[in-house]
Amino acid sequence: MSEFAEGTPEEGARKNRTAVIIVVVALALLLLCCCSVAIGAAIYAPRVTTSSPQVFPPRFNLWPFRGGVEIAYPSVEAKHSFERRVESVDADVAVTINNQVGEVHVVGTDASTIEVSADIRAYGTSTADAQAALDRVEVTVTRTSAGKVAVRGSFPATLSEGRSPVVDLTIEVPRQARVEVTANVGAVFVDDLTSDVTATSNVGEVRVNGVEGALHLRANVGEVLVTDWTMTGDSEIRGDVGRVRVTVNDAPSFRLDAEATIGDIDSQFDVSGTQERRRVPGDRLVGTVGDNPTMELVLRTGTGAIELRRGR
Repeated sequence: MSEFAEGTPEEGARKNRTAVIIVVVALALLLLCCCSVAIGAAIYAPRVTTSSPQVFPPRFNLWPFRGGVEIAYPSVEAKHSFERRVESVDADVAVTINNQVGEVHVVGTDASTIEVSADIRAYGTSTADAQAALDRVEVTVTRTSAGKVAVRGSFPATLSEGRSPVVDLTIEVPRQARVEVTANVGAVFVDDLTSDVTATSNVGEVRVNGVEGALHLRANVGEVLVTDWTMTGDSEIRGDVGRVRVTVNDAPSFRLDAEATIGDIDSQFDVSGTQERRRVPGDRLVGTVGDNPTMELVLRTGTGAIELRRGR
């Protein structure tokens, strides 16, 4: 059985004992969360639906620690789209993706090509400044062989001052492609692959759906959500600040090692041979799921719940 039965008085008492502690810690993390929201608000501006420059009204911000008032002048947006196709790649091609700021969407298809598209936006105090910043944003697609392709969205660090450029990437790959994604600021989405996936976001959620393979996922600030997953090898899923929720298909058999530093663990699977129990304000669950396990699943979160769900 799972360590605690869902909805029992014991579970309610446990959660009541930790409620105050979790609230106090949550308040201590408020400043970190506010900073994360500020980063996201600065980066993800409303998309412009016309080709004409978009001018934003001036803002006046008080910065006491800088000794005065800082004026944020109007910001003008420049944008363009990028498309590139890589023909005749191996079915199990290794695709490495690095993106500085912006979302990354990876989708598996039955084609033997890789399709890369990007929506790129940059900002300045005038049309000329915005266009100059846009010209310094790079999206590169590098093919070293039929079995290796690298995609990168980047720009000079100086362009991050004030308002960062944004590169939103969509990449269609063969369904058996081995994918590794790294995003500095931005969410990562991976769908419909029959291969191993590695994905990391420093600020942003990580969502994986419809994958058959081993997973190595991490979100430093943001939740990790895995749905419709068929586990085929040792996997590790981590979140520093945010919920980790994992849904596993079929009747899996694996060794489970789950730990939440601050938060609860809830498993819909029977976990036998439990080695450690609840440690307030966190939780830990170690044991086996199924018979004769040959794989290991490691789940970790610093602040947030861990939920292990049974899929189809």
